[in-house]
Amino acid sequence: MGAGGVGICVVRRVRGRHAVVVTLDLSYGGVVGTVVEAVPELRAALDEHVRDNGEVLPHVFFACDLAPFVLAAWQAGDAEVLGRCLAVLEAALTSPDRDTWNLVAVSFVEAVGPWEPEIKAWAAGWPPALAAQAATYA
Repeated sequence: MGAGGVGICVVRRVRGRHAVVVTLDLSYGGVVGTVVEAVPELRAALDEHVRDNGEVLPHVFFACDLAPFVLAAWQAGDAEVLGRCLAVLEAALTSPDRDTWNLVAVSFVEAVGPWEPEIKAWAAGWPPALAAQAATYA
């Protein structure tokens, strides 16, 4: 876990018998890695981001890579990928790390344009904290 020590434990059932406990690093320094771990389809985008910028710039990644990826998953009707994205974003938004909260609120929620009527209707169905944040822009 990152220097901030902010994390959440998630218990996942595997084949109905075994439980796996996963700790998500929701610190500002670790949340991008956590998102990519939850949504490995973003790995190539993160690799390209690092090649282009020389380092991980969380606000740039969330606004320029993650937000368009989530919008594309929604438009494609990919409920499974979309569900993983929104779940990890909800966890990040509700973490006690204020920098992580700011990252999700500004560079994800604002980047998807929740004031647009079609996006506003979709965002109303997001997990509770994300939906509430999106509603502040409407």
